[in-house]
Amino acid sequence: MTATQDTPTLWTGFQVQADAQASAQAKAKAPAQAPAQPQVQNQPQPQSKLQNQNQAQAQDKTPTTQTQTQSQAQDPAGYVIPDLFRSYTFPHRYHPHGAAIADASLVWLASHAHHVSGTSRGHAGSGSAGSAGRGSGGGERLLSPSTHSHLYTTNYGLLAAHAFPTCPLSRLRVIADYMNVFYHMDVITDGAMTRGKDERRDVDGVAGCVMNALWFPEGYRPMHVDGKVVSEEESVLGKLTRDFWTRCIHDAGHGVQARFKEHMAEFFDAYNQLQEESDDDDNTETFTDLEELVELRRDTSGCKMLFDLVEYAVGVELPEVVVDDAVIMAMKENANDLMTWSSDIFSYSIDHARGDKHNLVAALLDQMNPYGFTLQDAINHVGDMCRETAQAFKDNKKKVPWFGVPNLDRAVSEYVEGLQYLVSAFLHWSFRSERYFGVHGEEVKRTRWVRMLPKVPIRRKDGKRVCESRACESVVKGPCAQWKPAINIDRVLK
Repeated sequence: MTATQDTPTLWTGFQVQADAQASAQAKAKAPAQAPAQPQVQNQPQPQSKLQNQNQAQAQDKTPTTQTQTQSQAQDPAGYVIPDLFRSYTFPHRYHPHGAAIADASLVWLASHAHHVSGTSRGHAGSGSAGSAGRGSGGGERLLSPSTHSHLYTTNYGLLAAHAFPTCPLSRLRVIADYMNVFYHMDVITDGAMTRGKDERRDVDGVAGCVMNALWFPEGYRPMHVDGKVVSEEESVLGKLTRDFWTRCIHDAGHGVQARFKEHMAEFFDAYNQLQEESDDDDNTETFTDLEELVELRRDTSGCKMLFDLVEYAVGVELPEVVVDDAVIMAMKENANDLMTWSSDIFSYSIDHARGDKHNLVAALLDQMNPYGFTLQDAINHVGDMCRETAQAFKDNKKKVPWFGVPNLDRAVSEYVEGLQYLVSAFLHWSFRSERYFGVHGEEVKRTRWVRMLPKVPIRRKDGKRVCESRACESVVKGPCAQWKPAINIDRVLK
């Protein structure tokens, strides 16, 4: 028996509908005396052919119809998210001490973020490669006040408590600390996608700080770029990474450590590749190769590091024969896609508001817009992909091999159970946290309706990149002409 490893076809559902629409339009435009042409249903085509067909279809549309279609697809009032709870029927539990661990982790982060003087720049990590998190007042601050507040409302420690319900307290604390630190990195790298080319170099600085701490946990080693020392002192981000990592490696196996570092490096490499794609597209940030986007999102989602922490949480170290097993690899890919695609569905309104198209829904909509498909069509299609992938995960679970070694088989069983907890945890946390829906998580969970947020300008008129004043709160009343919220665009939901 083989593992179900194939990604659900990105085009099948859309292509069938597109062929039907193309046939109907061709019939409508044909002269009355012309014989009817038989309808031929095409198979999904390679990307390049589909793009050509998109262009041809767009040219066939009348100007009025095309304008109406684009307006409907690009400026809807909102969208209905799929009922993923019906598809993600995985076990779900909550750690009995999860709330206490989550609170302690936030206190730990806050104590590091504000223990020195200095004026933050409105966005954590702004500055040169060697000064991620360095403030303009000579001191160093990790989080701006708005970002610090947002950290509490998103509550990544709560996600850890959902994802690792049986984890020992000391290890759950390490995982919660990691998630909070990774949230900070995600803010920097995610926000960098909507700024200018020069400012994107912040990602390299963040990568250097983090990887330095992972590779040299015994102490900071000054970084060198082109033979020059970038920074003699370690940034707060590096210190935070080193703090949780030294506690983690005390219990994590060498294989787990190696995979974690490898996957973290892949995370930064993938983000740099996304930047290159944006540069090549002259900052339009439109992905033309959806399969490539899916592959990159598997690295930029951060899920691979969480899979490594599943081993750490349950106290096992899987041998290479298990890690490289086709079924196990397929299940990890399934779990990654389920969380990543769900995130793309939930975050589309936020991503659209800040102009970030590194989102599967956005990329799919751009490709299919010439056919007359709407945002809701794209959301539904990604939802269908999630449903198919959830079933593939369940099918693969039935194929997990037994290795004939009781301790190993038990470890594999616990690891697979951990993957299920992760997927289920992400879904439940998405509505309990304010990460995607602000304070309206429970309402969105009940109604499944997500309203679109207003677009905001990318930078201030004077050229400065982020707002250092609460004047950006005016975006609540409508798009602001001067200010851009510092990454936390979803707070306008309040």
